[in-house]
Amino acid sequence: MSLEKKVMLGLLTALSGAGCTHKNNSAYLGGTAISEASTDNKGKAYFSQEGIDEKVEVEVTIAGTDFPVADAYVLYFDNSDFKSFLISHPAFQPQLNIALHNSEHLYSLTPAPLPFLYNKPAPEKEQSKPAAEHYLSWAKAHWEHTSCLNKKNMVTLMKPGAFLLKRSGIIETIGFSENKFDEGVQYIEDNLPASAVADVYVFIPYQHGFSASTTTITALDIRFDGKCAEKPSAQPGSGKEGKSDNDCSGMLFCDEFRGTALNTSKWNIINDSGIEVYGGWLSLPNASSIAAQHGFGNSCADKRVDIRTSAYGSSIFLGKMGLSAGKNTGILSCGKQSKAVNIAGAENGLSLYKSGGLLSLLVGGQVTSVPCSENISYVQLTAGLNDVVEIDYVRVRCN
Repeated sequence: MSLEKKVMLGLLTALSGAGCTHKNNSAYLGGTAISEASTDNKGKAYFSQEGIDEKVEVEVTIAGTDFPVADAYVLYFDNSDFKSFLISHPAFQPQLNIALHNSEHLYSLTPAPLPFLYNKPAPEKEQSKPAAEHYLSWAKAHWEHTSCLNKKNMVTLMKPGAFLLKRSGIIETIGFSENKFDEGVQYIEDNLPASAVADVYVFIPYQHGFSASTTTITALDIRFDGKCAEKPSAQPGSGKEGKSDNDCSGMLFCDEFRGTALNTSKWNIINDSGIEVYGGWLSLPNASSIAAQHGFGNSCADKRVDIRTSAYGSSIFLGKMGLSAGKNTGILSCGKQSKAVNIAGAENGLSLYKSGGLLSLLVGGQVTSVPCSENISYVQLTAGLNDVVEIDYVRVRCN
């Protein structure tokens, strides 16, 4: 499968992230206030620092010039140990900038990916190593730990967005837009040896109430021993202790694809054209298809199915309803009711659920629904004829 065609369909919960609370237009996650703004015609966006109401000014220009960039989206992370800014604009590569403290922040965007190294000790403000270390520690404690990937998996599952990478004690950030997707893949190929493995932590803005941005931030804690830890570490009091053991708690059906073989007590193999299970991911290539054996029955009328998957040309059926996905569009259907949906940007996550007589699909903060009187009786996952669907987990619960 050509990597530029791959679309990530992470069918995730439509609820806000665990432990994330909201006040006005800000979210609070693990002691960090998060807020959003767009730059004005002078290329400036303004925030208030948490606790002291100090004005924070961010100015965005085109690299090598004094020309301001208007309508750039800025997501501000305000923590006592770091200040961070995710900047995205359709004409430029996304940027993640980490500073030690506030005042004015001047950043320049470029059409080409540009890495930033964080190897300066305090008291430097921008690209400071202490700030970046604190930011990564916070991310590991409070973001979603999706998996531990080897180099092959990282290349296969690479998607547009901003990245924070730690390797050999050095932290760097870099961003790739959709039209520079292949350069992101090549960056991983060129900069990581075959023995590289990485614990992966993801922050998806819309899951925390920020619908203006579709730019995911992915943190990769990289090491070179070729081995993934069985369980991710969590800081005491983070609320993530024992998360791996509790992800299935309260679910009607759950599979997280651990080990190296499909759990056939949970799944019925309809067509096996090379199904693999590895590194916490299930690979369904070349029209392979599986269906959950669990009878969901009448446990509840409305159900939510959470799936994290990277797919192109795949299908997800929930009984007689579901989603057929192409590159940028898909068909949401239930019985004779169907609607075309735009799934461009779906690499940042989707949620598919049945509620109140409607089958609904959430993409980038936008919900599309079709009338649906069916009940979810099974889950079936099918890969495209010439493509591969990569699945991390499947969970079914009452909505």
